[in-house]
Amino acid sequence: MSCVGLLSCGKSEIVTASAPSPDGKSKVLLIEKDDFRIDRNFDVFLEDCSTATPKRTLLFSSPDEGKPVGTERFVWSKDSQFILLVGRQFGTKGDVKLKSGESLYLLYDVKNAILRCNASQQDKYGAFTGKDVEAIPWAGAVAPK
Repeated sequence: MSCVGLLSCGKSEIVTASAPSPDGKSKVLLIEKDDFRIDRNFDVFLEDCSTATPKRTLLFSSPDEGKPVGTERFVWSKDSQFILLVGRQFGTKGDVKLKSGESLYLLYDVKNAILRCNASQQDKYGAFTGKDVEAIPWAGAVAPK
């Protein structure tokens, strides 16, 4: 089943990262909020693709983040319970990076609806470490420092 690629208001979206879950029931999307001339702001949505009309749930709205756009990616856990957002241009607290140089930015537990974020401008959510990431079996390449 295909997930919707347009906002309900009919405007085209600027989706700079997306990934379907391994079980095919969900999709995660990073959608830019505006034309980001000065600062970049985006939303992360989880889309339920298991129904005829996919339903989106807002997971996270970013603080101002740096450019360029398109230097981030999502990785799902093998069991589709966790989503990890990593990127090369995110401002994060501490040295939370992968061996690839990408920063560990956002970790979401789908089953328990728990979000953790390492954004340097974000204190609303708890942080996470490379050890937290290592404990999860990932469907894609994730190798913390």
